[in-house]
Amino acid sequence: MRRLLVAVAMLICLAELARAQVLCVDGGYAYSNQYGSQLNLLPEGKGSFAGVISIEYLRMPHFCLRSGLGYKAVGGKDTQNAPFSSAKGGRRADESFSTLQLNTVLRTGYRVGGLEFYLGFGPKVDFVLGDLRFKESLFADYTVARALLGLRYEVGVDFWMARDMVKLGLLCCYENDVSRFAKSAGNRLYNQSYSVQLSFGFRLGGGGASRVSFGGGEQGEE
Repeated sequence: MRRLLVAVAMLICLAELARAQVLCVDGGYAYSNQYGSQLNLLPEGKGSFAGVISIEYLRMPHFCLRSGLGYKAVGGKDTQNAPFSSAKGGRRADESFSTLQLNTVLRTGYRVGGLEFYLGFGPKVDFVLGDLRFKESLFADYTVARALLGLRYEVGVDFWMARDMVKLGLLCCYENDVSRFAKSAGNRLYNQSYSVQLSFGFRLGGGGASRVSFGGGEQGEE
């Protein structure tokens, strides 16, 4: 079933790439932690690099779709609570898992001059890479899921230049899991993360259909 889901996701990405109007590369800092349904074991945040390669398509005067393939690390740490607190003779808990993400976001926004402001919302799926086990023995009875379903929220601004063929931007994102990351007999753990990323994008082709921007019509024409 997991292989089938990956194959379907790849086919969708290839199909949308054929209709891509803008190609984007984002990169920055992500801050993640985990929370539990009954017990918070890794509530303190952990930082990592986050990056996404994405395409924008179906650009209309008031919205567009954006699908991406990204990387980030999820996890958390705990230095305050037993048995991890150093003040109580415990040790520091620090867990991290690398993930590969597929997402599709519906963006809506408004343009003022060369600036394009937007909000975005959509589903995501994270695939955990490597070993599905925690390092700490405290989590020995937890099973980690390979695929994680969740939601992605975006807010940002892009600045278009070079006759609207190139853009630079700033993207802020919040993501949270809908499906559990790990579970035991009495508890479930979920991920949430915040990220700030710089964005670079350029239009594919110079046709009018590819140059529609928020606020209506084609931009960059004289």
